Amino acid sequence: MRASLFMASALHIHEDLAGGNDAERARLALVRARRAYYENSDWALAEAIRCHEIALSLADAGLCARARALQGAISLHRGDLRGALELALEAERHAERTADGAARTEVAALKAQVCFFTGSYGEAVSHAELAVSVSDTTEDAGLQIYARRATCMVFANVRVRDWPERMQELLALTIDSGDRWEEAISRNDLACHMQELGELEGAEREINRALEVASTITSGNRFARAVIHSTRADIRLLAGRAEDALADGERSIALLTEDASPNPYVLAATVRAVVQARMALGQLDD
Repeated sequence: MRASLFMASALHIHEDLAGGNDAERARLALVRARRAYYENSDWALAEAIRCHEIALSLADAGLCARARALQGAISLHRGDLRGALELALEAERHAERTADGAARTEVAALKAQVCFFTGSYGEAVSHAELAVSVSDTTEDAGLQIYARRATCMVFANVRVRDWPERMQELLALTIDSGDRWEEAISRNDLACHMQELGELEGAEREINRALEVASTITSGNRFARAVIHSTRADIRLLAGRAEDALADGERSIALLTEDASPNPYVLAATVRAVVQARMALGQLDD
């Protein structure tokens, strides 16, 4: 079901773009690809590359920046940090030549993630704050959600003081927008936060709500469910329920590895949870 839906969307976008190298059509295509790349990175990457070619033909700096920023985000999602860094630098050069708020937001969000993964935490926070603040000037709810989603890892791991408030704000935005995928991931983030505070019963309630929301998504939910099962594995490990944690961890890995280029960050965290669960169950050889 997921593949056929995305293939239909890709065909529709290709036809739109074929009708004329129109910048607005390409922007709409990029937004669709940006919303889908976690679940269908191959298709999203193809769209980003196609849109970049159109942007070059139009000499549209903002569109070039956005296309390259999306390619960079997909590279990070696949674990290609060097490729993401190169794309971020190119996207930034294009963004410097435009006042396009969406371009500036998406480039800043990418740079925040790249800086985080290269250990430049101060720069990561600065770029993350810029991405959020610029997105808010556009009054584009989808872009505001994207900026906050893309910078969650930075704010959460660097532990900025207002991270809990930022997380609740993102959840509220996703609910108001009706975006079930984003709501599911936001509830996952809230469950992670409750887990860190030692509120394991509340964390499990919230992660179960995340899974319920994810199960209602019909346009692609494999990655979302993988993330949620991975988080629930950690919660159940801490609660002393190693057998349940192992089941969640193995389900997450199965979902992740359906993709030829699984997200290495989530996969590594899940493998660690599975190893810990097996150790707790005395399955040391496994």
